[in-house]
Amino acid sequence: MVGGMLLFSLSDVAAKRLHADGIPVLEIAWFRYVALALSLVAARLLGVPWKRSTRPTTQVVRALCVVGAVVLFIAGVARLHVATATALVFLSPLFVTALSVLFLNEAVSAARWGWVALGFAGVVVVAQPNGSTFDLSSLFPMASAAAWAAGMVLTRRLAADDSTVTTQAYSAAVGLGVLTLVLPLDVVLPGAPELAWLAVMALCWTGAQWLVVAAYGRHPPPSVAPYAYSQLVWATLLGTAFSQQWPTAATLFGAAIIVVAGVGAARATSRPRSA
Repeated sequence: MVGGMLLFSLSDVAAKRLHADGIPVLEIAWFRYVALALSLVAARLLGVPWKRSTRPTTQVVRALCVVGAVVLFIAGVARLHVATATALVFLSPLFVTALSVLFLNEAVSAARWGWVALGFAGVVVVAQPNGSTFDLSSLFPMASAAAWAAGMVLTRRLAADDSTVTTQAYSAAVGLGVLTLVLPLDVVLPGAPELAWLAVMALCWTGAQWLVVAAYGRHPPPSVAPYAYSQLVWATLLGTAFSQQWPTAATLFGAAIIVVAGVGAARATSRPRSA
């Protein structure tokens, strides 16, 4: 999980550099999905079993949520410090908790709501939503968090019937299909240096996807999930090395609050609500 978070952060730093060099957000996202699709083809050739989905419509909706989250987050990283965008996208646990209550009939303990509220406070510290300092670019990672949360709630619904590989295959097919359709709206022919960075960026992102899947496949989610917050550390270090500028004190303080809240929420237990 820690390795996956490192690769995600490396991919985000590369995406920020590519956008600074003139590569559009949609094109960056398209290359990520090309790499994911190729990894699935390789898995198939290596004999990894695939099964048909029992809920194809839900799979398509989930995949659309995920591709939306990817595009919105890249847009945020392109405009903000990588650490700031990463901290803001960790608003997703709040959305996941709320959506789980609404759509999965989960009963959430008061303790867990308290940790989620603390995490939201950390997001407010990072975003500083007042007229003088609020950057509208902060809305991109926040919207990404909402889209990602919707995708994760649908992932829970699918987990009982569809395999992880099946879900990944739908993600790759739908994401690549949608991005291929809209790519002509904003495309730039990359040169050799940009192609090299695009390859590194896409391979890191795809590798991270599979490492996270492997982590959740080997250990219970509550024991794995807190390690996702290591991405905040990687994003701060790598983003600073890339930009030669440290994130603000508010970003660092807010990120620390988010980490504490995330670990606390992961440890808080929730019980199924009676019908």
